[in-house]
Amino acid sequence: MSTPILSRTLLSLAVAGIVAYSDSGQAGGFQITEVCAKCQGVRNAGMAASSVDGAGALYFNPASMSRLQGGEVDANLHYIDPRFQFKNKGSTNAFGDSPPPFSRFAAPATTGQYDDGGEGAVVPTFFISQRINEQWSTGLGINIPYGLATDYSKNWVGRYNALESHLKTVNINPAVSYRFNEQFSIGAGFNAMQGDARLTNALDYGTIAFLKRYPATPSSRQYDGLSKLTAEGWGYGWNAGLLFEPRPGTRLGLAYRSQTNIKGDGDLRIRGNPNFATAPGALRALSVSQKLGANVNLNLPATLILGASHELTDRWAIMAGTTWTDWSAFKEIRVNYEHGAKPDSVQPENWQDTWRTAIGTSYKLDDEWTLRGGFEFDPTPVKTKYRTPRIPDEDRYWFVVGFGYEPTKTFGIDFAYTYLFTPSYDINDTEVSTSRLANGAPVGNTVNGKYEADSSIFSLQGTWRF
Repeated sequence: MSTPILSRTLLSLAVAGIVAYSDSGQAGGFQITEVCAKCQGVRNAGMAASSVDGAGALYFNPASMSRLQGGEVDANLHYIDPRFQFKNKGSTNAFGDSPPPFSRFAAPATTGQYDDGGEGAVVPTFFISQRINEQWSTGLGINIPYGLATDYSKNWVGRYNALESHLKTVNINPAVSYRFNEQFSIGAGFNAMQGDARLTNALDYGTIAFLKRYPATPSSRQYDGLSKLTAEGWGYGWNAGLLFEPRPGTRLGLAYRSQTNIKGDGDLRIRGNPNFATAPGALRALSVSQKLGANVNLNLPATLILGASHELTDRWAIMAGTTWTDWSAFKEIRVNYEHGAKPDSVQPENWQDTWRTAIGTSYKLDDEWTLRGGFEFDPTPVKTKYRTPRIPDEDRYWFVVGFGYEPTKTFGIDFAYTYLFTPSYDINDTEVSTSRLANGAPVGNTVNGKYEADSSIFSLQGTWRF
C-alpha cells in the first residue's frame, strides 16, 4: 500500500501533464477553420457575406443558403501536414530550481535536444443544401470545428509535461434560411457537437524513488510511469446570421455562433513501472496501475463574423472579413473525479479574445476555370506565461492559393493549397503540482526552449448540384 503523501504525489504528477491542452495546422488556439476548399481558397475572407457561393458557406452564415438554386452537395477533404520543431535551451528535471542540497542533482530530463510534435491529420467535412421555394432553404453541415494532434517522442525533454495530445470535435449543424426579398435574408441553425480527447504524459517515478533513497536514476525513461486521460461527451449550441445585398454584386454579412460547453466523461489511468515491483514499502505502489473515473468540462468559445464581398467586374471579385472569438471564456480546464476520490484538478488558461482578419480575391478565367487567393492574420489567444507544450501557440500568418474547375453545370472540383507559419517563440513551462514530497523537495520538471512551426494544408472539394 502507498502512503497518503505518495498517493497524492502520484495523482498530482499525472494530472499536471494532462490537464493542459495545438499544432500549427489550425487557427489560433485549437480551432480548425478548414471548412470547404472554395472557402479555403480565399482563406474564408468575406464568408459571412457569401463571398463564395456553395453549401459550405452555411457554416459561416446560414443565411447564405438563400443565394443557392436547387440542391447542392459539397464533400471536402483537408490534409494538414504540420512541422512543430522544438529546440531545447536549458530544460531541467525536478531539481532544476530546488534549494541545496537537492540543487546538485539538477540535470536535463533527457539528452534529446530536438523534437517535432507535429502529426499529420485528415479533416473531412460535408454540406448539403436544398432550396424549398423562393423564400425558404434548408441545409445540413458536418465538420470538425476544434481539434489538435501532437505527438512527441518518448524520450523528449518535455515528456513529463506532454507526450500525446488528441482532441477532436464533430459538429452536426442543421440550418434554415428565409429570403425576404432580393436584398435581405436571415438564417439560423442548431448545433450538436461531440468531442473526445486522449492526453498522455510520462511520470517521473525515478525522481520519487531517488528521493526515497531507492537506487533509481532521476528523470530516467527506465523508471518512468505513464498517465493517460480519455474523455468524450456532447455539447449543444446555436448559430444565426444576416445577409444584405444593397446592390447586385455587393454583399454584407453578419453571423454569430454561440458558446458550446462539452461535458466529457472518461477516466484517468496511471500505468505503473514493473521495475518497482520488489521495491520496499510504499515505493512498491509505483509498480501498480490505477484507474479513476473522471470528467472534464470544456468551454468552446462563441464567435462573431463580419464579412463583405464586392464584384469589381463580372469576372473579378474581392472580399474581406474579420472574426471575433471569445477565447476569454476558456479560463481553465477542470478535471472532476467520481465519488470524491480526489479534489478537482484545475489548469488555469486565462486566454484572451482575438480578432483574426482575412482578405481574398477570385477571378474567373472562363465559364469553367476560377482562380483564388487569400491571406489571413490570426493572433494567438495564449498569453506567453500560459504556453505549454500542448498549446505553445503564437501569431499565425496564412497564405492561400486555389482554383475551381466546373466542366458541367452540375459538377465541380475545387483545390486550395495553404502555407502558414508562426514566428519562432520561446517556452518556459514548469509542470504544475500542488504536492510536495515528505522531505520538501518540489516536484516540477521544466521545459525551456524555442519552437519553430509551419504547416502545409491541401484542400480538395467535390460539388454536385441537382
